[in-house]
This record gives sequence, structure tokens and C-alpha cells, in this order.
Amino acid sequence: MATQLEQEESLRRNLLADVSHELRHPVHILQGNLQAILDDVYPLDKAEISKLLEQTNQLSMLVQDLHIIAQADAHRLPLSNKETDIAALVKETTATFEARANSRDISIRVELLGTIPKNMLLDRGRMRQAIYNLLDNALRHSYDGSNILVQIQQKDGRVSVMVQDFGEGISAEKLPFVFERFYQTDKARPRKTDSTGLGLAIVKAIVEAHNGEIHAFSAGPGEGAKFSLVLPLSGKLD
Repeated sequence: MATQLEQEESLRRNLLADVSHELRHPVHILQGNLQAILDDVYPLDKAEISKLLEQTNQLSMLVQDLHIIAQADAHRLPLSNKETDIAALVKETTATFEARANSRDISIRVELLGTIPKNMLLDRGRMRQAIYNLLDNALRHSYDGSNILVQIQQKDGRVSVMVQDFGEGISAEKLPFVFERFYQTDKARPRKTDSTGLGLAIVKAIVEAHNGEIHAFSAGPGEGAKFSLVLPLSGKLD
């Protein structure tokens, strides 16, 4: 018990440090830009207001994502499960990425392997977010002109949604940590402004709240990556 408490306290301290680090950047930009406007360095026009709005949006995203993580940690992530056609949900979510993918000449293909049930009990909104985050992650790490493959399959009383890219890949030593909060496989690269660094951690939280599993695979740098989301048909893992 003492060891467990020590581990939990260590996780809490690390989370606070990570949150402080992630909040510091947009807050500093807001403060700097606002001070510059007050000092008449920047004009108070729509262009500057747009920059300020971008930073407030980033803060809002971070707060919302942290709220989901906190609920999941407390095993209180609310779910509103209803009969869901998961194949249709995946296709609808994938369609939202078409314009973004086309702008980089990336092709996204969805394949149904066998008969996919249309009446799984899922929280449609939460599951859409999990699938969205996996696709968003795949697109971020794909090379221009490459492909993303999405496969849905029913097997052994489970349904899996696999998202595979053929981009940057992940080294073996970093693979076990990809679902950790704020983890970056390449810390030399700055985090993109439209990412909170919690996307895959949220996928894990949502999938586990549905009694499912999430796995990551990669043959190494430059070899792409594959994420497999596995859900039980019965609502419980065997």
C-alpha cells in the first residue's frame, strides 16, 4: 500500500508539473500580446484579436481534455450508451478528415472485414472522439503523399478498429509510453498549436471506460504506426 501511495503521489506531482508547463506557453503569449496592445506596440485590430482568440481556444481545449482525464482517473467518466453502428460512426468520422488529408495528398481508406454489428452499446460521442483522436494522430505523423488505412473487424466476440499510417513511426523504447499524458516521441519538436498532448491518453480513457483495450504497434522510425482499438461485443472483456 505504501508503494502504491508513493507511485500515485509521484504521478500527481508529474501531472501538476506537466499541466503547469503546458499552460505556461499560451498564457505567456496572451500576456505578452495584451501588454503590447496596451503599450501601443500592436494595434487592436482583428488580426491581433484573432491571435489572442487562438491562444484562448488552446487553453479551452487543454482544460476540457484535462477534465476528461480527471474523470477517467476517478473512474467517473460519464457514458451514455446507446445502440451504435460503429462502422457508420467510423466512416462519418473519417469523412471529416478528407479536406485536411487531400491538402497533403494523403489517401484515407476504410475497410470492413466481415460482418460488423450495427447495435453495439456505446457512448456515440465519446467513441467518436476516440476515433477522431486516432485519425488525427495518424494524419499528424503521416508523410505527404502517403496513405492511412482504417480497418473494422469482428472476431472472437470483439470488434476492433485499426488505424494504420505509413509515416514517422515509433521506436521500440518509446512505444510503451505513447498513451501517457503530454508524451512526445520526439521532444526536439515543438508541440503543434492545435494539439494539447492528451489525444492518445483520452483514447485510452474512453476505450477502457467501455471495458475495451487499446494497443500501439510500430516497426520503428520511418516505418509507420498502427493503433488497434478493441471493444467487447458483450460490454465486458472475456
